[in-house]
Amino acid sequence: MFVAGLLGTILGSFTGIIPGLGILTAHMIVWPYLLTLGWQELLVFYACCLTATQFYGSVVTLKLGIPGEISSFPLLSSRPHLVEKGLIDQTVRTTVFGSAIGGLMGVSIMLLSLFAVKYFPYFARAEVLFLILIVACVIITLTADNKWYVNAILIVSGAVLSVVGINELTSATRLTFDNKWLTLGIPLLPLFVGLQILPVLLEIPVLKKIRNEIKILVDVKKHIGNIKWLDTLKQSVIGAVCGLIPGATVVLASQISHALSLRKYPNDHATACVAVETANNSAAITALMPLLFLGIPITVSEAFILEFAEAKGFSVAGATSIDFLFLIILSLLGAIIFCTFTAFKLRTYISIFVDKFGPLVLMVIVAWMVILTFSQADKLYQMEYHGIVLAICGVVSLLTRIKDWSPLLFTFLVFGSIEQSFGRLLILY
Repeated sequence: MFVAGLLGTILGSFTGIIPGLGILTAHMIVWPYLLTLGWQELLVFYACCLTATQFYGSVVTLKLGIPGEISSFPLLSSRPHLVEKGLIDQTVRTTVFGSAIGGLMGVSIMLLSLFAVKYFPYFARAEVLFLILIVACVIITLTADNKWYVNAILIVSGAVLSVVGINELTSATRLTFDNKWLTLGIPLLPLFVGLQILPVLLEIPVLKKIRNEIKILVDVKKHIGNIKWLDTLKQSVIGAVCGLIPGATVVLASQISHALSLRKYPNDHATACVAVETANNSAAITALMPLLFLGIPITVSEAFILEFAEAKGFSVAGATSIDFLFLIILSLLGAIIFCTFTAFKLRTYISIFVDKFGPLVLMVIVAWMVILTFSQADKLYQMEYHGIVLAICGVVSLLTRIKDWSPLLFTFLVFGSIEQSFGRLLILY
């Protein structure tokens, strides 16, 4: 169990550092190892990996402008302000403690929630889920780093793109125009790479100007002193609640926490970045609760793990036993402690490396993301289709020069949940 937790933590650390890898892809890479694990070790491995991933995504996001993970998107809008004030490296290190606080709060809420398991299905109610996601879209429209009407257009565009293909409920095709490729829907990876990754090549001239002086012997007390503790605890609770929402979890947590922080502190983008890291770490842990307590996966990666676990004898009764819950909580605490101590120093060395080789690293990452896109397309026998989507999105992004694509990508990811919830409401009421 200890080995599974340690290896999961290490894999999660690499997953957060390498942009575009993603927890699902990372688990697919170590598929042979997963086959050797029992369901208990498998869940411990996954939980530690998921927790560790949230500690490192902000490093590459803030230093290079490439989201290390999908929950890091809000950091992109704060990055230019931090660059202008020379606060990139300070923020990179301070967010470690936000991640730790969020993780510890998530574990605490998991312990307290043992007395309220019967209320978990409430978050899956159609009216609750629909209202939360609609409110999230409104918040993003008003706070993402574009004009509000641009954000509104992006949200509508994300919704339209998400419905292209075959409707899972009715099996009807929508917006396919009798094109065989469009019946498969718009693929996420080339959409993401085209809109968000390719344009960062324009950042190379900016990177050459960013040379923040970094000292290895940093003052930990200084960074702890930069944290607004009461606000951080509030963001942890917000993240914990968002973690229970199917399909949204860390994405919704990071968007809402970033927006609320900037609304309270309009010019304090460093605090907003800490809020993002706090909320998504808390959400990452509470997102495990429906899986463990109800056997219900609420993310794609959880569905993948649950399929493995059920083949190995997973049961809700076993997952909610005192012995196993004690082990999973100990494993999560171990992952949080490991990442807190290693991330503070490791982020510093990563920052130094990026400062020295920033443009080269940027080009390598962009090349890696393009290779990853075509690698996934090849497995699906959709090379031509994914290539066309990648090219179109890249051209659109370069021509429009839109600062923040998070409204479109967020809606693209969660509109399925919005549509299903609305459909249930029509049936019920």
